[in-house]
Amino acid sequence: MAFFNKQTDLVDCVAELKETDYSKQPKLGDIYKRLIKGRKQFEVVMDKDISAVMQISSLDLTLNQQTDEMLSISEEVSDASEIINQASYMGYLFRNRCTSRRELAQYYLYPQSYIPPITLSR
Repeated sequence: MAFFNKQTDLVDCVAELKETDYSKQPKLGDIYKRLIKGRKQFEVVMDKDISAVMQISSLDLTLNQQTDEMLSISEEVSDASEIINQASYMGYLFRNRCTSRRELAQYYLYPQSYIPPITLSR
């Protein structure tokens, strides 16, 4: 009966990964060593996994910031393009010697709804 209790105690030690004298049960000692080795390898894998998750999270934050910055720059370019377009059209009107101040004011105040008059070329 003492042998059974000692063997059960060794199995409990293996299950709890407790270090003890496994010389009387070498198979249990081998199992214990493999479990300890596997546990260390698992810790290494988990450390690498956590590191990878943190790097991915950092990359995600960086990408979100860069996307916001690109959207802001895109809006600024769009605004600048609209100003350039308006200035170009104003130059066109002056080039064609547009003398109607009403026409210029209408374009300047309401550029989206302005329809330029049809001019006939000779």
